[in-house]
Amino acid sequence: MPVMKNTLPDATPVPSRNSGERAVVGNMATMPERLHCLNRALGAILPQLDQLNLYLNNFPRTFNLYEHYPELEAYSHVIQITSSRDIGDRRDHARFTDALEYGHGHYYVCVDDDIVYPADYIERLAGRSETYHDKVALCVHGYGLWENLQDFTRDRARASRYFHFEHELASDALVDVAGIGTLFCPAELIEEDFSSPPYGFSDLVVAKYLFTRSIPVVAIRRQKSWLNGIPNKSTLYDEARSENNDAKLYARELAGVMNNSSREYCTTLLDLNQAPEEMVRSDTALCLPDDIDRHEIYICISGANCGTTIKAVCIALRKALVNLLSRRVNICFLDDGSHDEIERQIATHAFTHLSRYRISTFRNDVSQGPACSRATLVNEARKKTGRKLFCMLDLDRTVTPVLGRLLHAIVMQGYHQALYSTTGQAPDTIIWWEESSTLMDIKTLRNARNRRGSRSHEGFLDALLDTLPGYCRKELRYKLAAAPSPFHRQQRKLRQVLRGLLGKSRK
Repeated sequence: MPVMKNTLPDATPVPSRNSGERAVVGNMATMPERLHCLNRALGAILPQLDQLNLYLNNFPRTFNLYEHYPELEAYSHVIQITSSRDIGDRRDHARFTDALEYGHGHYYVCVDDDIVYPADYIERLAGRSETYHDKVALCVHGYGLWENLQDFTRDRARASRYFHFEHELASDALVDVAGIGTLFCPAELIEEDFSSPPYGFSDLVVAKYLFTRSIPVVAIRRQKSWLNGIPNKSTLYDEARSENNDAKLYARELAGVMNNSSREYCTTLLDLNQAPEEMVRSDTALCLPDDIDRHEIYICISGANCGTTIKAVCIALRKALVNLLSRRVNICFLDDGSHDEIERQIATHAFTHLSRYRISTFRNDVSQGPACSRATLVNEARKKTGRKLFCMLDLDRTVTPVLGRLLHAIVMQGYHQALYSTTGQAPDTIIWWEESSTLMDIKTLRNARNRRGSRSHEGFLDALLDTLPGYCRKELRYKLAAAPSPFHRQQRKLRQVLRGLLGKSRK
């Protein structure tokens, strides 16, 4: 085999890239077919580790790592080599061979032989782990599972739940499955070596382990191309995409277990005791409990002839909600009299980018105006019993990037009888929390559509207030009158907005 060019920096003592309390132990499994990329992967990650357990799967007995890569000999005090001749070919599971040897004094890190890691990789992940009090498993590559899963590599529902390591992620997000090549967690959380077959899909096996032990998995925020893959002819993912394999069956069974279980432990462990305004300004992952007051969140989006903005609105909404996981989020679209092509675009982009949530689409054959469109969506939601948090958005306007956090703060703090509106001729966001089941009078709104102001949001809000209990109308009107400018345009006022909303509207 040819000697590869040296891409490693000079060997120097490697301190822990965290608060200093934990050593960082890396774990990599490789095979002869990956020698063309091994040097780049090692060159990126070795300087950041206190120790690297390197597992050589199916290498010839005569193979000598340091003869092949002479520059690695400077790191021989860091690298611990284990061969499949000694432990058997465990494929990707080999990275957990020595997991039980570590504990509270270590971070356990799994790395791939075909990823180039950035120079601040360990430092950022260790800092993020400390943010979550070292109680969660972190990853850069991760995805969620879904109901009625058939093929976790091809189902359409995968698109809005899949966070590839090369792609941007605007905020931390709770996921079900960590890509093992980016797994980072306190070593005491791993109490199994996963030595039993089947092999080849350790990400799913570890996901089941973490789930059964109530350990949340969080994909961290990052910029695009923070990590970069090295092209390979064959990967485990390509293997999983084949027609018949154990990974697909395992994923279907795991999705069934996860989707029928509560995630209350995630809510508890992800609660960082943040004040409401801190919660909205932070970028940590959030999880709403499934049973909090049996609430439902309805995000209602309406508009007409918005073909040029539908995709952008759906993508912006996905980013705004990416850190908020809840089974009780409903996103309802209403097309107000546009042509059929617009209706198809709404359905396509909504199910592509927002399938993590329950999606409903409605259509007016003839335009009814903004007030009637909003009232229609409210009435559809009110047909179901239970407490609801409504959020009204326009299909042709930008979604504030902190929307998910604002909704989370309102739900978790238990504030009721409150209405928040970005005032003006064309409001961007209207949010209120209610228990009413009274249907709004769409006929009256329709008859008044030619009157001055009937198309503005004031007409809709007047009709809304008429359906709510009398004891809270005064409070709601006060909130409307006191509402500040749109908070996505004036971020500096966000703290005052949230404090005013939450502090004065406690039940």
